[in-house]
Amino acid sequence: VFHVCLFGSAKKIPKRKGAKPGDLIFASGPFGLTGAGLQILLKKIKAKDGFAKAAIKSVLRPSPRLKFGLKASSYFTSSMDSSDGLSATLNEMARQSKCKFVVENIPFKKGVEQFAKSYKKSFDSLVFHTGEEYEIVFTVPAKYKSKINSIAKTTKTPILEIGKVIKGTGVFVQKDKLVKLKDLGYHHFK
Repeated sequence: VFHVCLFGSAKKIPKRKGAKPGDLIFASGPFGLTGAGLQILLKKIKAKDGFAKAAIKSVLRPSPRLKFGLKASSYFTSSMDSSDGLSATLNEMARQSKCKFVVENIPFKKGVEQFAKSYKKSFDSLVFHTGEEYEIVFTVPAKYKSKINSIAKTTKTPILEIGKVIKGTGVFVQKDKLVKLKDLGYHHFK
């Protein structure tokens, strides 16, 4: 286990709570690649294609979206990194904000679905529960959508609008119907 503690100052610190009904939910990039990479490395899967190389690289050389986060954070109503898994991140943000998060667009990397089918792995587990992705998950008022997209373009960050915040509680994924997203990511001290 490796822990880091940093000290510094900031004008505004993005918090996990603060999302409001009407806000949009974004992620700074797609999910599932690291989950596939961990499966390839830990289960010694002999995948050799470009997807496998990218998946392994995502585990061994993660690339956090620092430039985007620094430029865009003043627009965030809530934010959290996804290192403990997308499901854990979304559930924590929704809990702290006392709102319901609805994921309408599952943010997965091209090739993850095929990898899951080919190697009999759970797609939801790869995308929502594995963690170690280091993407920024954040909410913003809808009026700032174009500003966020502009910052993403400037910083070459592949942000994805993944859903919306509404009144209520919990996290749900829009599939054929709304399905409650279980909080199955990594939890410290549990």
